[in-house]
Amino acid sequence: MQKNYSYFQTPSYGEKNNCTVRAFQNAFGTSYEEAYQLLKAHGRKDGKGFLFNSLMYDLKGSYKGIPFKDHYNPRMTVGRFVNTFTSGIFILRYRGHVFAVIDGVIHDSFRVNPNKRVLDFYSIGSLENPIFQKPAVKKSQKDIVIEYFMKGFRTVNEVVAQTGLKKANVAWYFSKLKLN
Repeated sequence: MQKNYSYFQTPSYGEKNNCTVRAFQNAFGTSYEEAYQLLKAHGRKDGKGFLFNSLMYDLKGSYKGIPFKDHYNPRMTVGRFVNTFTSGIFILRYRGHVFAVIDGVIHDSFRVNPNKRVLDFYSIGSLENPIFQKPAVKKSQKDIVIEYFMKGFRTVNEVVAQTGLKKANVAWYFSKLKLN
């Protein structure tokens, strides 16, 4: 975790409890003042914590043309998240704190506990990032045999040649499914 940690000091305008402002500033590349004013317009009180999720909900998935998406309950700690998601821009939330992670590096004004459980996070920027795509469902051998049979391959040898499956497995499915 230490190698991925970046201490990123931002001006606080003499404020405490401004992690939401800093996280938004870092993730969206805005100035502190712009982030501060945006959150203030959405109900943040000076020197007080803020329900970050309510702001993101109000923005409806985009800020100045930059899309973002919420991901609930990723079931991982901050340390695991940082080591898993090594590219991209994210805003992470754990109980009582919000911060940005950019290309696997934590951007915050103090050390973040890597053992804290992430409650949810926002991916910022391209939503076509392959890490957010659902993995392709692997077809069973049975489904593959049926698919190739339906395509017109009527013998075990033809299906084996097209799919690379073991001949014994294809023959077994042919017999069980009465494809001969």
